[in-house]
Amino acid sequence: MLLYLIQFFLCLRGRPINYNRSWTPVTNGIENLPIENKWVLGLLASLAHGLPVTIAITLFVILRRDFLRIDSATSFIPIYISISWAWVGPILIWRYETTWTNRFLFRCASTLDDATRVERIAQAANTSVFAHWSNWIVLVCWVGWTIFCYIHGIRFFYRNPVTDTAIFDLWWLGMLSGVAIYAVYTGIGLLLSIKTIRLTHLLSQMTINLDPYDNDERGGLAFVGRYARRTSESIASGWVFIPLLLWVNLNFVRENGYLIYSSITLYSIWILCVFLTPVFLIHYAIVRQKQRRIGDLRATIWRLFQQINATGAFDQYVRYRIEHNLLIDTRNIKEWPFKLPNMLPALAAAISAVLASIARHWLSSVAENGGGLF
Repeated sequence: MLLYLIQFFLCLRGRPINYNRSWTPVTNGIENLPIENKWVLGLLASLAHGLPVTIAITLFVILRRDFLRIDSATSFIPIYISISWAWVGPILIWRYETTWTNRFLFRCASTLDDATRVERIAQAANTSVFAHWSNWIVLVCWVGWTIFCYIHGIRFFYRNPVTDTAIFDLWWLGMLSGVAIYAVYTGIGLLLSIKTIRLTHLLSQMTINLDPYDNDERGGLAFVGRYARRTSESIASGWVFIPLLLWVNLNFVRENGYLIYSSITLYSIWILCVFLTPVFLIHYAIVRQKQRRIGDLRATIWRLFQQINATGAFDQYVRYRIEHNLLIDTRNIKEWPFKLPNMLPALAAAISAVLASIARHWLSSVAENGGGLF
């Protein structure tokens, strides 16, 4: 919201606002700031998104302390860990749309020989995530689920100490508004991850020009792995909300704990899907293109061999050796286009989320049985 206020005052001073329809409002809000240096722009955008949220939560905690059922200062740690997403989440959305997707398109142009196919994938990449009606359904469901979890959770620990009833005042409404706004932000991140899968699926269906001599040793397609990994890591930034969810579940809504544990598990699975789906798509695309290319090379080599054997035209032998070596090099292209280190962040984020929920549930069970851990 602070970004839009800044742009409003800039507009009053005569500076035009350029709205790119292919970008989300988050990216448009950042790109319209009058700053050329990308590092400074990212820092200001992070400050503009994160500082108001941090101040609002801090004021809420200070001014409404008597109405919060929080027994220790350490209980605020999960809350402030969750707030940290406001500082980095919008920046990840901005980077995805202005940098990572452009790099993906640039490498696609060198991988696809047909200009029509390049234009097709560029058109898909430059289409707004809000252009698909199915994305609107996903976003509405996500925002609705987040608001439901907020209403269901906060009524347990924001209560009147005298009547022990839930409080629905202006502070509650303000926090609800903030949750709704950042539910939209996180929902946009979810839609961008779907966009990554769609783009890689579109690329995998096209005729790809494999380069057996590219430095990545993956036929020149390792850039797809980097694109998927960055998207997966961006989605994994939502891990900062898990400590708060587990804390609320452990202390207040444990009778409905399956809702939180199920959500964490589905979230973890999605982190893996965002990375592994492009991996498998491109894997089978490489297999398909290798088979086609090797078939063509074999036919060429056999024809050259027959010419040499029948006519004694040994001047064709040099070409024969070139084609034969090209076949061997094409066969040696690795069909799994991504290195294990690229997979580790996505795997670690997903597995740690599940392990955290299991560990927290186990500790709560120990405490109930008299273990004295809490």
